Formats: sequence, structure tokens, C-alpha cells
Amino acid sequence: MSVPKFSNAPYSFHTELKKRINNYFEETTVYESDSLTIEGILKFYQQSIDFSKMPPPFINQNASYFRDLRIKTGENLFYSGYDAELNVNNFELTISRLESRESLYIFSQIYEAFESFLKNILKSFYENNGERINEVILLKQLLSESDGMSSMINKFQRKEKNNKKLFWLLRKLSTTFKDNEKDNCYCVDYSIWFDLMSDIRHLVVHNRQQVSNIFKESLKENRKAKIFEQYFRIDDILGKSYIVTSRINLNNINMHFGSLALLIFKCLSIEAKLDEKYIKTTPSWA
Repeated sequence: MSVPKFSNAPYSFHTELKKRINNYFEETTVYESDSLTIEGILKFYQQSIDFSKMPPPFINQNASYFRDLRIKTGENLFYSGYDAELNVNNFELTISRLESRESLYIFSQIYEAFESFLKNILKSFYENNGERINEVILLKQLLSESDGMSSMINKFQRKEKNNKKLFWLLRKLSTTFKDNEKDNCYCVDYSIWFDLMSDIRHLVVHNRQQVSNIFKESLKENRKAKIFEQYFRIDDILGKSYIVTSRINLNNINMHFGSLALLIFKCLSIEAKLDEKYIKTTPSWA
């Protein structure tokens, strides 16, 4: 299968790389703004409650009801037996839990934005540097079995969990990336950092923040445990274990994702012999 080229290379390719990193920062900045908005709303609500004017300890409550869809006429509304109450005693905990849940949801969106950026920028690189595909036998094979570069990247990604194959590609492509992935200004081993973030994203999206025993076992490995403790903790709620975080921790995580995205942009620019300087730009054709 022939490798497509953008017209007017290398200018259009350089513009394409900048578009990828610009789109990433634009999207994740919105997510970070959302987290600030949510925190502000929760704080405003928290400060507006006047406990002295409420029958202690009541603030609000709800009960769960459902209808029996088989009953066409007559009374078909039933109480499930479950209800919840917001009161003076659980108010602070509830607000904290809401902040954590929304922060973790936004974390999952940032993760997916980074994942899309990673696949898209690798797609752009290989579309314009098709000879580099020959450096990886499996890539060459997958391209011949695929209907395009995106399909090839997706198939390669699925060869191992947590995007490990795509990070392997980056190391293969760029010694600059390989050198800075572990030796950087944060002194963070991003191969371990990103693997942990991938595991947490899976729990947030597919397990509703509930922590599995398998995940707990993985934290016994010291390097992952130290990273985890910087941003998260595990709380027991109603007899179950959940991941908990805060908006401040979310912002720190977002900083790391952005720093990693910028490193990837710079490394691939260097490999393509293009200007590695990052600038905010809006291509006329975007």
C-alpha cells in the first residue's frame, strides 16, 4: 500500500504537527476550566447553606421509586426501599465526594484527549515519513492489511494494553524521546506514570471509580505506589473501596499530560527535521 503525502511538504506537514498539539491544548484547557467551574459552584453552594435556619440535621433528601411497566392501569408506582439524605453530619463528605467524582470524570476526558493526540500525531508522522515504517516489521505488515494509516496505528495499539506499543514506537522513532521519558525536569518515569494513569482511567470509566483487588495488588510495586500517592487515595464508602482525588491534583495531572504531549510534538518535529518550537496557531485550512 502506498503511503500518502501532504502537498507542499514540508510546510503542510509542519502545520499538521502544530495542529495536532494545538487541538490537544485547546481541548484540555476547556476541561480544566470545567473543573474550576465545578469547584466554584460547589463552594458557592457550601457557603450559601445556613444551617441555623434548617431543622437539624436535615438539609435535603430523596427516595427511589419505580413503575412496574407491566401494569397498564391502576397504581403501578412502587418504593424501592432505598433513600438518601443530605444532612449536617454528611454535608462536607458529600461535597468532597462530588468534587472527586467530577474531577475523575474530567481526568478520563483528558486521558482520552491525550490518547487521540498520540494516535493522530503518529499517523501524521508516518503519512509524511513512510520510509520509517520499514524500521518496524510489524508496522509494515499491518499497513499491508489495513485500509489506511489510522487503521494501522489502531491495530498496532491493540497489540498491548495501556498504549504501551505506541510508546514503544516513540522510543523507536526518537532517541530524544527515549532519553527524556525517564530523565526529565520532573524526575518522573513516564512509562510507569502513564501505565498507572491508564489503569486508573479504566477503573473510572468501566468500574465507576471502584477499586479492584487487582489494582490494589499493582500498587504494591513501589514505583507505582509513590506516583499514586501524589494524586489519589483510596477511601472506603459503604463498605467498598473507591479512588478519590481533588481539583488541584487533577490540574497537576493535566500539567503532566500536557508536558508529555509537548515532548512528543518536539521529538517528532526533530525527527522530521522541522522547527520544534511550539506556537499557538490556527491553520487557515483547519
